Parts: sequence; structure tokens; C-alpha cells
Amino acid sequence: MGVSIRTDKHLVSFCLFMRHNLPGCAHYLTKLSICIPRCIIDSNGGSADGPDTFKLCPLLVPILSQLSHLDDLSIDYCEELLESDERLLDTFSALKTVRTLRVTSFGFLTYDLVETIQSPLVNVHVDGACPAGETLTGGSHIMPNPLWMLNRHQATLEKVFIRYFDLRAEYVRSNPTRSVFPRVSALALIECCVDERSVLVDAFPNLRYLEFTGERTDAEGGNNPLLHIDEAYELNNPDLRCWAHLDHVYGDLDALYALGLRCSVTRLDVVCVMSEDTIINMRIVIADVLPSRLIVHCGLPGDRNESAIFYNELTYLLHYEPDHTITHIGVDLGLGSLSYDPILYQKATVDMLKPLKVVRFFTFRLHAVALEYEDEHGPPSAAHLEILAKFHGKFLAFWAARLAEGVPTLEYLCFRVWNKEVYWHVSREQGTPQYTRLGLDAGHALVKAEGMQWHGGVKPARLLAVSDDSFEVKDSADDPDDRAD
Repeated sequence: MGVSIRTDKHLVSFCLFMRHNLPGCAHYLTKLSICIPRCIIDSNGGSADGPDTFKLCPLLVPILSQLSHLDDLSIDYCEELLESDERLLDTFSALKTVRTLRVTSFGFLTYDLVETIQSPLVNVHVDGACPAGETLTGGSHIMPNPLWMLNRHQATLEKVFIRYFDLRAEYVRSNPTRSVFPRVSALALIECCVDERSVLVDAFPNLRYLEFTGERTDAEGGNNPLLHIDEAYELNNPDLRCWAHLDHVYGDLDALYALGLRCSVTRLDVVCVMSEDTIINMRIVIADVLPSRLIVHCGLPGDRNESAIFYNELTYLLHYEPDHTITHIGVDLGLGSLSYDPILYQKATVDMLKPLKVVRFFTFRLHAVALEYEDEHGPPSAAHLEILAKFHGKFLAFWAARLAEGVPTLEYLCFRVWNKEVYWHVSREQGTPQYTRLGLDAGHALVKAEGMQWHGGVKPARLLAVSDDSFEVKDSADDPDDRAD
């Protein structure tokens, strides 16, 4: 059984329900999400701090101590919650069965919770952003070295998602105790400061999935700025120590380029803004990691990189190299970023694929937002509908035909335009392409078998859908999908 508490009314209802039969109810509660916003919404739609928002949170203390089977714990506005009653920190820390922990709104109390919780944590998601208007000691807005905080869980952690932390070598190596997490296979860094790749390799030596997103600190600003991406690449790329089993890399192009990766991967997802520098750096990253599957995400709100997409830049994004290993390629475009007639983007994708001598799978997605934000997005706007109308069924069939004719190695073509999906298998008899339209179930099975499902990164924050309804009880099977799988 899972419970989501999103308002004071939810909290009171939950506590009354649990107290009615605390031992029995506590036994079945395996998932708890607490997300009581710091701000309240007034009748005019404005927001203001709610000084009494957390006044009822002490009601949780006697209940939390009885949760002997709690497996999944999520706390938004964690720092403010812990400040509401000093007993809460000790009560949360005493939990012994939590395997998945997610916290947002960071401060010293939240740090202590993650550091001292007695549970065998397997998955941890820590958002290091401080509460609005607050800073850490010394006026900093970013917490140095999260590895210290996670040390207690070295033997159990398998997936680590952290946002807004400083992982520069000078901070990590200043700790006399070396932090190594040998079981971690998935690491997501969102808006983190990283200068030396070796710091990550030393701490997480057995990664299979790496995600690195968010804008890097301006090299010209701050008291202790990051290296420029070219300097970082020159520092990192000669270092041959990398991840031997890294399989999937997802991230912003600048961040991935700066890491100077030196290892082959199966799949590379790159979020980028199209420009001349993008094209050069993209080619370098591809040459360094030699992916067989490449997915390019451009112009999507939510990925911080919304900008106009010029069709001719798609044409020159890739170029042929004798050791190119790309057999599968995907293009993920934002609706609001298309500035030209769709026929020009169709021609550009054909020209982009022509140099690839072994490519056999092409997939295309067109939407208003990145995949991880689709659940928050409503119906298409009038402006979006005008664009979508041009990507009708006959146009997609024409596009598929041009691709098959221009790229003779292609076998599968997949298109997803908003909620419309089309799949084709291309066969060739005596050199002439023959097209077989696949049903949705067959198309989905094909995409999964080929390892080309659309993938989204970790969202920096949850959508706060706050209502006055009583607390929600959810079946544990309704857990959100794990994006690292």
C-alpha cells in the first residue's frame, strides 16, 4: 500500500486513519510520499509563504516509528519539514527498511537524514537545491561533495540521482576517507559541478548508465569557476581510465564533451542546441564513444535547450568516418522550434543518414516537450496543431519512401508525431524497397527489442498537483517507471 500526503488535510486524514489501527495499518504501508508545499495559493492565484504549513507535521512522529515495512520514502520540502519538529529527523533516521529515498529542498537537516538513516538504501535521489532565499554556510547555494553524505550506504547503493552538488576534484579529494560505491550501476548528475572524470570513475567504478544534464557554470563567473569545456576535454580525454561496462549515456552535449569519455557505449542520447560548435563537438563525442545507437534531442522545452532548429544543421550533424558504428539513429525535435517547412527537415534527415554505411533503424519523434514532461503537458495549442497538420499520414509515408530510397541499408522506420505512431519494415527485392506497415503492438515490440525506446532524463522536480482531497492511497504496483532501466 502506498500513501501520498500533499496538504494539511491529507496529513490529518492519514494520521486519523493510521491511529485507528496503527500496528495493522503500519504493516501494510510500503510507500510514503510527503509533498506539502511551502507556499500557499490565494484566491487570486498568487502565492505566499504559509507560516503554518508544517504545524501539523509533528503528528507524524508516533506513526513513523511504527512503519516496519516501509520500502519507498519521498519527501519534498524536506528541510522545512524537518525544521517543524526536531523529533522528525531522529524518527526518519531510525527507519530500517527503506530501500528508495527521494528528498528535495536541501539543508543541513536533510544532509543529516541522508547520512544517518539506518536503512539499506539501494536507490537515492537527492535534490541539493536550498529552500528559496536560503544559502549554506559562507553564502554558497551549492553543497560540496555529496559522497561524504552517502558514505554509510557504500555497500548497498545501486542507483544514485543527485542534483546541484559540487563534485570538483579539490572538494572530493580533500576528504581523507575515500568513497567508493561498487554496486552503483546508474548515476544521474543534474546541474552538478564536475571537472575531472576520474573523480566519478574512482567513486562509481562499475557504471552501466550515466546521465549528466544541466547547464555548466560559466567559466568566466564565480569565485571558483569551472574549466571551459575545451579545457576540461583536454584534461579528461587523455586519461584512459573510464568505465569498462558503460552501456548507455544520456546528457547535454557540453557536459558530455567536457567529460572527454574514452569508452565504447551501446547507446548515446545527446540533448543539444544546433550550432557550428554543436556539430564539431558532437562528432568528437561520437568518435570517442563509438555508439551503435545515437539519439539526438533538440529544441524541447524542459531540456533547457529550446531554440530554433535549422534544417541544414541536421544535414551536417554527422559525417562519415571509416570506423562509424551507428546502426540505429533517432531524432527527437521540439514542435516550437521548427522554423521551416517540414519537407526541408525530411530532406535533411535523408542527407544526414546517407553517409552512414551500416545504419538500419531510424526513429523520429515530434512533440512540444521532452519525454519526461509529457505527463504534465495538455493538448496541443493552436500553433502546435498548425504544425502537426503538416505531418499527416501521407507525408510520413512519403518521408519513409525517401529514406528507404536514399539509404539502402535501412530496414525499420518509426515515426511518433505527438500521439500518432507509424512503423514500417522495409525489405528489398532486386533492389526495390517494399514496405510493410506494422501494427502498434508489433511496432512497440520492435522498438523494445532494438533498444530504441524513447528515453527521458530525471526530472529536476515533481509536478505538485495539490488538492483538498483526502490523502491518496495507492497500490505499490503504481510506482513511477525507473528511467535508469
